[in-house]
Amino acid sequence: MLSNRFIKYFFIISCLLSISFPLINIYFVFPSFSALLARNTEEESVRMANHFSSMIMGRNGELMEADGIAGTISKFKKDFYLEKIRVFSVTGEIIYSTDPKEIGTINDKSYFHEIVAAGHPYSKTVKKETASLEGRLLKVDVVETYVPIMRDGRFLGAFEVYYDITGRNAMLHKTVFHSALISFAVMFALFLTMVVFLLKADRQGPGIQQDSPFFNHDSPAYLLFVTMISLFIAETIIMFIISFFPPVSRLSESLIDSALLIMMVSPSLYFFLFRPLSIKIDGLKQAHEELQKSHIKITESNNKLYAEIEERKNTEKLLVKSQQEWEDTFNVITDMITVHDRDFNIIRANRAAEKILDLPFIKDTNLKCFKFYHGTDTPPQGCPSCNCLTSGKPAVFEVFEPHLQRHIEIRALPRFDTNNQIEGLIHVVRDITERKDMEDKLKSMSLTDELTGLYNRRGFFSLLEQQIKEIRRQKVKAYLLYADIDNFKVINDSFGHCTGDLILIETANILRTTYRESDLIARLGGDEFVVFPVGHEESQIGPIIGRLQKNIDAFNELEERGYKLSISMGVAPYDPTESTAIDDLLAEADRRMYEIKRQKQEV
Repeated sequence: MLSNRFIKYFFIISCLLSISFPLINIYFVFPSFSALLARNTEEESVRMANHFSSMIMGRNGELMEADGIAGTISKFKKDFYLEKIRVFSVTGEIIYSTDPKEIGTINDKSYFHEIVAAGHPYSKTVKKETASLEGRLLKVDVVETYVPIMRDGRFLGAFEVYYDITGRNAMLHKTVFHSALISFAVMFALFLTMVVFLLKADRQGPGIQQDSPFFNHDSPAYLLFVTMISLFIAETIIMFIISFFPPVSRLSESLIDSALLIMMVSPSLYFFLFRPLSIKIDGLKQAHEELQKSHIKITESNNKLYAEIEERKNTEKLLVKSQQEWEDTFNVITDMITVHDRDFNIIRANRAAEKILDLPFIKDTNLKCFKFYHGTDTPPQGCPSCNCLTSGKPAVFEVFEPHLQRHIEIRALPRFDTNNQIEGLIHVVRDITERKDMEDKLKSMSLTDELTGLYNRRGFFSLLEQQIKEIRRQKVKAYLLYADIDNFKVINDSFGHCTGDLILIETANILRTTYRESDLIARLGGDEFVVFPVGHEESQIGPIIGRLQKNIDAFNELEERGYKLSISMGVAPYDPTESTAIDDLLAEADRRMYEIKRQKQEV
């Protein structure tokens, strides 16, 4: 089925072609042939005038008198079927005319003095019942031509010829009319084809039943066809009437033509156009009223729907706002949060997890949690998160993860679907590295001496129990050394507490240098130090104490300080076969140390 646009363009083009051909003939072809006829007649008139001007020239180079040229002009007019001949002098006076009444009159028109007197021919085609150049009403079609009479470039007068072209013009119009009939017939056939085509297109339009009559009274093509036929028949009848009873003037002819056309076309237009259209318009009005009622109902429904849409939009805005707030909260949490499916894939992560775990684009479906948390290709053995995924019970555990180089606390929470089946889990992971470091630091502070870095009394007794258990298991003796700095109070009071602290630190360094890293070295308090074990054979005690004294002497010889570092030492044995208490062992070593200190004071 053809589109409305195609039909519209086809109708416009057909109308333009049908109208343009007659107009071209009327305004271009006919005038062109008429102009050609006038031009040929003018050229012929100029040639005749030039020939005749030589016949009326005297021997002195002036025009002959009127009496001398009268016979020649009459014969010339008769031979060439001329309407009128006139001869003008230089001043424009008519010195001869085939109409004697005109002799002596003067042509004072501007064209004569400005064009003809300048040596240029001047002509005009004058139709029947119109005025000539001099204003005389003509009964025939003529070409009025002025030809200047020149001698050696001097204007002597003019020769005017009225050439009758009525017969030629009628023959020309008849020939052109016959040739135009062919194009008119072609255009009329094209126009009828266009009308038939539009009628057929209307039958194929939407809503047209196939068994409907060929002429659809509602179609624009039918209306066009009726109007066109009515006008054509009416105008044909009018032309016949006017041809038998011609009016007295063009105005009367136009008035009669218009009146008869209106009287004859009006009934056809009423019965075939206006009355069906009126009935159709009434039906359309009723349909329009029904449509308005339906429109009101639809408008009310649309208003309700619009209100519901606005309510949904507001709800969606609230949901989007809530979603954004949840996203902001989800991402602002500093703990790592990752959501996993049953295959251990990470399907969601907050910004902290993305940053710490260095997660790629989250829509990747192969982001195994154990790869990013533990750096392994499979879940680690005994993973509490795996047990959570199996049992559906939450799990909390702490672990140092070498892959992340940090201590982490993992809370594994199961995720359930609408059928209460486990579909994955959520990891809430907190970085507890700082807490662990602080715990280790606090633990170290509670077991070590802050000044010297050696174990304090608590640390010594805590680790001494493990050493005693190992000695009892191996069933070997061990010796405990108890040391005290000589004259420490005197040095501290004389040189100040800073020097006293320095002596304690240097004593601790000497003990570290002298004994093994595995030996338990502690500062029990004040200037008292203890080392266990310093040896496992009695024969080793002397060399070990000697090595300590040698290091003390080397320290004193290193520089002059105003004091000498001296340490008194007491060594007591521990026998695993005997049930000796630790306090008794320390008391025995302390007693032996004070015995050595007393001996030094006596010396």
